[in-house]
Amino acid sequence: AVGAYAGSIAVDGVTWGYTVNEGTTTVTLDTVDGNSQASSSTSFNAANIPWAFTDGGVSYTVSSFGANLFKSWTGLYGELTIPGTIKGELDFQSCNGITKLTFGEGVEIIQWYGFKNCKGIVGGIIVPSSATEVRRQAFAWDNKLTGVWIKGGATSSANTTVDGRNTFAGATAMKVL
Repeated sequence: AVGAYAGSIAVDGVTWGYTVNEGTTTVTLDTVDGNSQASSSTSFNAANIPWAFTDGGVSYTVSSFGANLFKSWTGLYGELTIPGTIKGELDFQSCNGITKLTFGEGVEIIQWYGFKNCKGIVGGIIVPSSATEVRRQAFAWDNKLTGVWIKGGATSSANTTVDGRNTFAGATAMKVL
């Protein structure tokens, strides 16, 4: 749905554009510094992505973000926590500066290529029990990723489907759990 209001907020020198989802206090992050895809040269700590914020006295929660907003943002670095409020697509493909990845309970789909080629992610990832799908090449070529645990089972659970088409291709440190 087309938002009823658009605005922007500044966090650590980066301006985030957003659109309020009509009839709610949830928003879609649309732009970074006026661009629909973040500039790879912009350095930003992933821990400071404004998943919740107050603007004009109103508290907002991010529920989605624009397609390709984070894709190939090589300047995005540090620990990334995706809150459970995010219901849209997760596209952080080729964000090599991400070193740790955490999903909040409530995340439902880890999309095709969502974290493909994120070569900086070290260690393991826990997929929450709320996740219903881990799609094709979601973690492909993540060379330092050592394990993915899906709550309820090692490779799938009663409520989670793992698309077996190269989901973990090239993740050379990956262990079957």
